[in-house]
Amino acid sequence: MMLRIIPVFILLLSTAACSVYSVRQQDPAEAYLDRAHAGLTGKRASEYTLQQLRLLNLDGLYRENRNAAIKLLWDRVDSSDQRNYVAALVELLLIEGLRYQSEQPKLAMSYYAALSVAGREYFQRYQKGRYESLVDPHPRLIVRMYNLATAQLVTQWQRRKRPWSEEQNLELLGRSFRIRVQHDKAHHIDPAYFDEFKSAYALKVKGLVNNYGVPGLGAALIGLRSNKEGEEGFLKYRPQPEFYTPVTALLAMLPDGRSGSEYDMVMHFFDPLKSENFIAKNSEGKDKSIPLEYDFSTTFGLFLAEGEYTNDPFVGFIRAFYSDQYDEHLGLVMFEPYDPGKIPVIMVHGLFSYPTTFVQMFNDLRGDKRIRQRYQFLFFAYPTGLPMPYSSMRFRKQLLEFREEFDPDHTNPQFDRTVMVGHSMGGLLTKAMLTDSGMQVWDAFLTVTPEEMKVNNEEERQSVKDLLIFEPVPYISRAIFIATPHRGSPIADNFIGRLGSRLISLPQSFSRGVLDVVTLNLDNLSFEQKGPITKPATSIDQLSKENPFLKALADLPVREGVPYHSIIGIRDAEEVEGSSDGIVVYPSSSIEGADSVNYVHAGHSSLKHPDTIAEVKRILLLHLDETQAELKPSDAETAVAVQ
Repeated sequence: MMLRIIPVFILLLSTAACSVYSVRQQDPAEAYLDRAHAGLTGKRASEYTLQQLRLLNLDGLYRENRNAAIKLLWDRVDSSDQRNYVAALVELLLIEGLRYQSEQPKLAMSYYAALSVAGREYFQRYQKGRYESLVDPHPRLIVRMYNLATAQLVTQWQRRKRPWSEEQNLELLGRSFRIRVQHDKAHHIDPAYFDEFKSAYALKVKGLVNNYGVPGLGAALIGLRSNKEGEEGFLKYRPQPEFYTPVTALLAMLPDGRSGSEYDMVMHFFDPLKSENFIAKNSEGKDKSIPLEYDFSTTFGLFLAEGEYTNDPFVGFIRAFYSDQYDEHLGLVMFEPYDPGKIPVIMVHGLFSYPTTFVQMFNDLRGDKRIRQRYQFLFFAYPTGLPMPYSSMRFRKQLLEFREEFDPDHTNPQFDRTVMVGHSMGGLLTKAMLTDSGMQVWDAFLTVTPEEMKVNNEEERQSVKDLLIFEPVPYISRAIFIATPHRGSPIADNFIGRLGSRLISLPQSFSRGVLDVVTLNLDNLSFEQKGPITKPATSIDQLSKENPFLKALADLPVREGVPYHSIIGIRDAEEVEGSSDGIVVYPSSSIEGADSVNYVHAGHSSLKHPDTIAEVKRILLLHLDETQAELKPSDAETAVAVQ
């Protein structure tokens, strides 16, 4: 009996389904990645793609011969209208490109070029309905794969050390791809302008509180270029030794670029700070504005990590105490090329600081599209131990030279809308740019006229006049004072302040000139001098509420017609009266006539505080509304057409 049952049992086993069904718990997030996003890792295909292969009976072949399966899948794409097949093809091409890029860069480039063609095919077929567009993850996923592949193609191109002017002829699976770079239209960039490109997708920024990038189409890159002195005007205002620029690369097939198995393609490089969109034809032949993808926080983070001095938290202290050695480094700093269509915002740091003190604020402000499109930011870097009349004189000269450099005819209205933002002692320098001293500052130091002052030579007389007699910079149209000690700070008169002042070294030529003039005019000084003068006053000395320069500057009115705003730190105080930010007490931080006053529960280093940043953003947007309502941004202004 048993012998008769055994064959029947074996027969049943051989004909019955062999699957064993079960269900287990899994992490929902991991399941989501496995289902549709695994291909972005470059390590394995997603469950969605594997399903398409199974439906086409290509899964077994894919395990044995990936290229053969991909070729058959591509043939099926050509003969079918199923976009699901195209989505699977895009993912498999990305995986293979990432697999070969280390050892065979040209082959990897072929896969990336093929992916661009397949991605274009997908969107030509994709007719999305309203509901489907909300739930289908594949359009954005394919865009991400295309962007990553384009970035990898660029880096592989430069890895092969081929000039950008040389056409790339690639072959893959019986298809050929011809790629050339085109940069003959507005806002295109010649990639040869840069020494190197880095992929923003391959870098992770640490240190910035917020990271800003704009999702869209195109590879987010960082263009690096060595600072070649004298080559361009803006380069002399750039940090050494390199500068970093966000760049977007777009790989596109020409409208009539396919002939059988041959594809004619072009690569465009864009400056996304000038054009955030591009114009392309949709399936109906109509122009459509499409956003470019770029990442300026990663660009800025790379600059901060690799730029000279910028990653040193003590650079401001070092330069303050050794002001004589860093005097030649005083000047304006630009992080991006000058744009005549944008309003300059000039930021001035305070004592013991450096332009990087504005890092978080600068990053957050550029995160707002309206500000990014309408403003360009500059920073005044100076050794903060220098006497304030000397720094302000040099600053004023720099600002006037800056306009002569980029607007010599004084016809650009954006210059006349310039905004200044000063923090701490930088607020005092900002105030000095907005006032007409008349003879008020001069009289605070000397009881005689410039012509009556005793000097060794006329050059010396002119130098003193430049320090103490000045006019406002005419193109500054608004100012923001942050934690500014308009009437001094107790730090100047305490032991630490006096010790710090003694440790500061000043430029010898400046010190000798000041001491010579003081010695010749001891009987003509307007202020009481206790003991012999052996060293000019440093910036710390001039923060004393009794300092002649500070007192005179505080009494000078801001140029008529220039609105100004005050942001004051009060830490944990419940009442403004009697409050302090830890360095500056109220009312020294207050300035009469301010168009707005904002109190922030923060200490003196309040530039990073969200409320401070929000208030600066509000003022900049207000400035746009009040000064150029007719220049609202639009896609048409910031878009560039591509084929």
